[in-house]
Amino acid sequence: MSTLGIDEHRIAGAPAIRLSGRLDYDTCPGLRRVLLKYVDQEGLRLIADLEGVEYMDTTGLATLLEALARLRKHGGRMVLFGVAEQVHDLLTINQVDRLFTIVEDEDAAAESVK
Repeated sequence: MSTLGIDEHRIAGAPAIRLSGRLDYDTCPGLRRVLLKYVDQEGLRLIADLEGVEYMDTTGLATLLEALARLRKHGGRMVLFGVAEQVHDLLTINQVDRLFTIVEDEDAAAESVK
């Protein structure tokens, strides 16, 4: 069975989640529970640190897209950083990379939520 570590913290005052492990069918329910705490807040900018994600499948992608859609509905957005090549390829192949704000590192993520 897959495992996913989820660490909630703040970056530049914005809520952030640091993910590590595999983001797939087995682990997405736990991530979804965490994301639901944030997604319906007005104008929220949520940061997701994906540096520790070693694998993501389309279930993981769908979970992030659901959160993004709910954030956008309330005027918010999601900033991703530390996106590994496999994850970036999955975003690009599915033509959703442009829906997210994707930056290189934590400093750029902090700057993007100011």
